[in-house]
Amino acid sequence: MKNSLKNRVLPATALAISLFGLSACGGGSGSTDAPIVSSVLTIAATPLSVVKGNISTYTFTATNINAVAVSGVGFNVDFGANVTITQRPQFGCTASSFSYSSSGTTSITFGSVPAKSQCQLVVAITPVNIGVVSPAVSTVGNLSINGSIPVVTVTAF
Repeated sequence: MKNSLKNRVLPATALAISLFGLSACGGGSGSTDAPIVSSVLTIAATPLSVVKGNISTYTFTATNINAVAVSGVGFNVDFGANVTITQRPQFGCTASSFSYSSSGTTSITFGSVPAKSQCQLVVAITPVNIGVVSPAVSTVGNLSINGSIPVVTVTAF
């Protein structure tokens, strides 16, 4: 049997369809959508040394590096028995759940962190005893802690 395609030049569109089976627009099983990357939580405190009874402020920043918004990202913080939260924590972005107790705990889940954006939670604390404030932080959703959690030293003077 003789090969009818031997020495025959086919148009480029015919080659693309027969070799790859993809349309010019892509999509379908040949789509290369990027996976969602974990958002990161960075934590800062200022000042890092306070006199007992004075205020230190913790800032929690959830950063979404994805090209699409992510939801269900959040965290829980327990500052311990040595701390009172002196005012209602302030946050940017919509929260799908939020709670706090003046006894030193707070929890937030952001409704949505916009694409390539950040959401923050700012918590003002007042240590009631000398020592250190070392909050326990646990994340919710597709969020990982970036770096270390700052420790605030509390002095008598």
